[in-house]
This record gives sequence, C-alpha cells and structure tokens, in this order.
Amino acid sequence: MRSVAPLSPTFAAEIEGLDLTQPLDDQIGNAVAQAFEAHPVLIFPKQDIDDDRQIAFSEIFGVLETTKPGTVGTGSKVVVLSNFDSDGNIVTDEERAALPPVRRLWCWITARGGSFYIGAHYVEIEGMPFDKSRALTDELTKFPTQERFIYRHHRLQHDVIMWDNRVTVHRASPFTSTTEKRHMVRTTITGDTPTLTNAA
Repeated sequence: MRSVAPLSPTFAAEIEGLDLTQPLDDQIGNAVAQAFEAHPVLIFPKQDIDDDRQIAFSEIFGVLETTKPGTVGTGSKVVVLSNFDSDGNIVTDEERAALPPVRRLWCWITARGGSFYIGAHYVEIEGMPFDKSRALTDELTKFPTQERFIYRHHRLQHDVIMWDNRVTVHRASPFTSTTEKRHMVRTTITGDTPTLTNAA
C-alpha cells in the first residue's frame, strides 16, 4: 500500500498501490483499518476480484452478515445487487417491487455514536403513523445530505468501495434501469450491532 489519497475534505480517500487479488498480511490489514477510521469511505480502484477474495478481504475487519431472505445471495456472505438476471435480461421495476420487505433496527448505538437507518430503502417506522414517520426521517436526512458533506464517486469497472454505514448515507446515482445494467456484489460487516438479527 503506497498511500492514502484524500478525495474529499471530509471523509473519502483512495487507497493506492494495493492488490486485493493477493492475501494481505496483518500489517497491511491494520494500515487499511487505520485509514478507514480516518476516512469512512475508501476507494480501491482496479481490483478484479472474485467473491472469495472479497469475502477474505472483508473478514479482516470483522464477522460478516448472512444475506437476508428475498435477496440474491440469500444465506451466503455476499449480496448481489443487480438489475439483470443470469441470462442478462433486465429485471423490471414491477419484479423488484414484488420482493418482500425486511425489518431492521431504525436506530442503535455504535462505537461511533448513534446511527439511524435512513435513505432510499427506508419505508416507515413501525408503531408510528406513516406520515409522521416519513416526516421525522426526512428531517433527520436534511443535515447529512448537505452539499458540504457529499462525496460523489463515478464508479468504474472493478472499483472496490468500502464505506461505514454507521456514519455515512450512500445512494446510487439515478440511471435508466430499463436500458442500463448495474451489477454490484456487497459484503457487510456486522460491526457492533447486527441490525438484521436484532430486528427479527
């Protein structure tokens, strides 16, 4: 690992000179962990890795979540986020909408402070009227989505992106889902509080 190059004034950086196709020793793993503490979004460009190498890299930082039901990769350590099927056919919005909802913790305390489950995947807070739960979450979303806190990454093939869900909100840029293909393989570290296990 040659260097950590900041990409924004607040939290994003690029890791240069690291090959994730090869096993990492403890010294490199600790260096990446330290960089992650300082920059909760890390970009590793040009990493043509398979699922096994991604899992091995991710497990340096902790135990991985098992992929939730209703998602490609169910029961494994990876989740496949894609808008096309195994034959290359684009999946329609109607087919995606038919997937069952998943219950999660809405707020919890982590080593970095309080965290909230907000963003595009959130629907409502159980036990609150729908309009009130949406209004509350919309208000909480206003602060972290100010322009001064935003880093926009233009993804390239084989980019590996590591972000801390406890202190960041991530969202894919809009794209034409009926004609453009998107494919991402994700691993999730359980961290201090597994949000799926405790929400069940």
